[in-house]
Amino acid sequence: KEEISSQEFLACVKPACTVFQAGPWFIGLINFSSDPQTYTIAGQLTPVSLESGVSRTGTIEGVAQGFSGTLGFVDYKIEVPADATALRIELENKASGNVDLAVRFGEPVTVQQNRVVADVLANSAEGIEVVTLDASSSPVLKEGTYFMTVLNRERTRQNFALIATLTRGTQPPPPSPLTAEPPNLTFEAVTGGANPEPQALQLTNTGTDAITWSASTDVPWLSLTFADEATMLAAGASATVNVAVNISGLVAGDYAGQITFSVSGFEPLSVPVTLTVKALPPATGELLALTFEVLEFVKPGDWDRTLTEGCVVYKNVSDQESAVRVTLPNGSIQEFEVSAGNEVIVCGDVVHIDTRR
Repeated sequence: KEEISSQEFLACVKPACTVFQAGPWFIGLINFSSDPQTYTIAGQLTPVSLESGVSRTGTIEGVAQGFSGTLGFVDYKIEVPADATALRIELENKASGNVDLAVRFGEPVTVQQNRVVADVLANSAEGIEVVTLDASSSPVLKEGTYFMTVLNRERTRQNFALIATLTRGTQPPPPSPLTAEPPNLTFEAVTGGANPEPQALQLTNTGTDAITWSASTDVPWLSLTFADEATMLAAGASATVNVAVNISGLVAGDYAGQITFSVSGFEPLSVPVTLTVKALPPATGELLALTFEVLEFVKPGDWDRTLTEGCVVYKNVSDQESAVRVTLPNGSIQEFEVSAGNEVIVCGDVVHIDTRR
C-alpha cells in the first residue's frame, strides 16, 4: 500500500504546475508485474484551516473545454467554538468573472453531477458573496467544523479572497436542576392582625449530579428556614424550605416578592411570592376577630362578665356605647365602639368584638 501527498503527486506532472489547482485530476496506474494486481484508490483533499478575521487568497481554474457545470473543490474550514454567537464568511472575486460560495457543517461540500451538496449556497451575480450564520439564521449556527468551497463556473481562472469572522460571546448558563413545588406562593393577612401561617416549599434536584444550593429573598417581609444539611442534594433528592411572612409595619395593599435559589453554573430558580394585606373593617358594624396582646375597656359602661366554654364574655349592659382598646402583636393600637347589648369575647389570645349597630 502506497500513499502519496499532493506535493509528491505534483512532482509527477508537468513542471508548469507549481501549485495545487482546482479541476479534474487523472491518476494513471502501471503494472510492472507479469501478474494481475488488485488495488484500491482513495483520495482526500485537506482543507486549509482559517483563523477568524484573517483573509486568505486563492486561485481557482475555470471550466475546461468539453466540461460543463460547476467546477470547484473543498479548500477551507473553520472551527466554531461553543461560545460563538455568529459566523460571517465573505468571498470576494478579484477577477472579472463570478465565483460562488458553498458552506456545509460537519462534512466537506461535494459537487455531484453539477449539483452542489451544501447547507448554504451563495451564488449572486455580485462580486462579493456573504454567508452569515447565527441563532436566527437558517440553518442556525452550531458548535463544530464548517467547510467552505469556492465554485467557479467561468471558463477562465478566477482569483479570490476569503475571510471568515467569528463573533464570540458568553453563552447563557443551563437551566437550574432545581424545581420547586408549589412554583409560587400566596399569603393573605389583615392590617394589625397576626402573621399568616408559614408555607412549605419542596425543592427537588432533577439533575444527574449532586448539587449545593443557596437561597435569598428580595424583600424584608419574607424569611426562610431550612436545615443546613438540606443545601446539599443528591440527584433526585428533595428538601423542604419553610417560607414565613411578617406584616409588621405594612399598610393595606398588594405586595410582591421573590425567592431565588442558586446553584453554581446554572440559571437561578425564582419562586414568586404575593402578599395581600387587607384593611381592618370599619368600626361601624362588623364582627371582628383579632389576635391581641392587651385589651382595655376605656369608655365608661356597664359590662357583664361570664365564662362560656373556656372563653370570657363581656357584654355591654348599659344603655350607651362603650369602647375597647386593643394592642396588637405588632405594637399597633386599635379602638372600637361597642354598642349597648353587644359583646366582647376573649378566647385565649384572640378577641372577638361585635361592633354592629
